[in-house]
This record gives sequence, C-alpha cells and structure tokens, in this order.
Amino acid sequence: MQYLKLKDQLKRFTLFSLADIRMIDNNFHRRRLNEWQDKDYIKKVVKGYYIFSDLNIDERVLFEIANKIYLPSYVSFETALAYYGLIPESVYGITSVSSRRTYLFKTKMAEFSYRRLKPELFWGYEIIEYDHKRFKIACPEKALLDYFYINSALKTRDDYLSLRINTEPFSEIIDKKKLLGYLNKFKQKSLVKRTMGLLNNKTNYLPEAILERDKERRRLRTPCGTEAMSDAVAAQKRPGPSGNPIFESLRRCSSVMCHSGHRTFGAPCTNLKSGTPNS
Repeated sequence: MQYLKLKDQLKRFTLFSLADIRMIDNNFHRRRLNEWQDKDYIKKVVKGYYIFSDLNIDERVLFEIANKIYLPSYVSFETALAYYGLIPESVYGITSVSSRRTYLFKTKMAEFSYRRLKPELFWGYEIIEYDHKRFKIACPEKALLDYFYINSALKTRDDYLSLRINTEPFSEIIDKKKLLGYLNKFKQKSLVKRTMGLLNNKTNYLPEAILERDKERRRLRTPCGTEAMSDAVAAQKRPGPSGNPIFESLRRCSSVMCHSGHRTFGAPCTNLKSGTPNS
C-alpha cells in the first residue's frame, strides 16, 4: 500500500499500530514501517505504536496517546491537577492511573508514567472529546484523591504547602459533596483523616498553609507592585530542550493558559529510549 493512501485512510487516528494498518491492508508488511521511519514519514512512540510525523502535538494529543499505549488507564495526579489549574507548576511528562502494574515510558515525545491503583478504584474519570477524538482524565476531585492516595506521607502544613495549590481555583472547581462521596469509596481511614483536615481547616493543613504562602508572596512584592520572581517568570526562564519544535510548543506557563489563550504543556526529557511494558 502506498503511504499517501494509507495516511488518508488513517487520518482520524492520532496513534496507530500494525494491527490498525492490517485492518485496511491485510497484506501489509512490517518492513514498510521501518522504511517510512527512515524517510521521516512516521515516528515510533513506543514499541508497536506510531504517529505521522506532521501530527500537531498538544496536550490533548499527549493525553490520548497516554490512554492508548498502556491500557486501561486515565490521566490523573499532577497532570490532571495542572490541567484544571489547581496547581501552577510546570508538569514534565504525563501522569496516569492504571489497574496494571506501575510503569514508565521514556520517549522523545514525552515521559508517560503510570501508577497502579487497585481495580476497584479505577473510576472517577471523564471522557473529553476533541476533533472527533477523545481521552480519559480524572475529574478534579478524583485527581486530588488519587494524588493523596499514592502520596500517603502528605500530612503536615509544609507537605501541603509544597503542592502550591492555587487557592481560588480550588474553591471554585472542587465540589465538596462530590469529593466526600468519592472519599467514602476509597474506604481508607488515613485518607479520610487527611482529607477532612484539609476541608475543615484543622491543625496544620492546606488552607492555613496557603494563607501563609500568599502572605509571604505579598511581602516579597517590589515597589512597582510585581513579585520579585513570579511563577510565570520562573516558567518562562526555564529552558526547554533545544532544536525540537515539538517541545517548544509544549512549554507550559505557570498560569495554565498562555498569552494566546491555548493550553501549553511542560517540556519533557529528550534523547531517551522508549520502554516496553510486560503484560
């Protein structure tokens, strides 16, 4: 099969495999994939999965790829929290939940990491549609609980302060009733205690830490009314890998939305070989 004909038939695919091609052409030979990689028509993401070289990469594409290269999975943890604007940090790589074993793919495109949750906790995600495609991502409440669940050491004011959660979006986005409903489904006393401490503003939990952080930031403001070093400035000063236009388009502003109004994403590591999971 000719490359252009195949590309036209797979134009709705973000990611494709040899099996996808053979659904179109049963006689397709694997060596053609190597030839097309040599000609830079296609790029390998991980073993068995490819994208077309001219694919426009943005975070939605990365999320969809993350879902597909390791099944079943959904985007969660830091990546989902950043997606909803709950944390201002640049997030390097895509973090996901899977009911399979914990695994990490290091690729030239991005770093895809998966943390295992037991199958009975594999819920609480939404299906987001874009350009006739879709990806699965945890809803804000589940992303927060997923993160607390795998980071059981988060207990003190300083621990929560290190998360640098954005105060206003947290109050606007997190549905307390939904969060508590999800929390009960985890059936873990220590998680309930830490979460209730956050919500009730008891002892040294998150709300107090946020107020202290914001007070310190106000103290650091210069006479002209700007912070000595804001998160946005720090993000702009953080260099991305050079010579790779994909990564330049994925650099994430700490304010979540860049000046053009489009979401951007943190530049991941480069020059890393792709990993291959065991089933």
